[in-house]
Amino acid sequence: FIEVKPSLIKEAEDFYVAEFGDFEKPVVGLHMRGTDKFVTGKVDPMEYVTEANKFISAHKDAKIFLATDDANYLKLMKDSLYV
Repeated sequence: FIEVKPSLIKEAEDFYVAEFGDFEKPVVGLHMRGTDKFVTGKVDPMEYVTEANKFISAHKDAKIFLATDDANYLKLMKDSLYV
């Protein structure tokens, strides 16, 4: 197994609190592969929108953490989410 250095854990926790508030609020992370997805087909971006909006509807104070290399995906999510 991998042992994470305490300094990295602290850095991650500080980032989390700065971006999302306390640890009580629900956060979901999405990794939308875009420009580097070649070997297998891409997931339809609207599937991410649908599932993210379900999460937001179920958790009114939810936050979404989006990781993507595709500016079009970023715009789609900004334009389509209920937040």
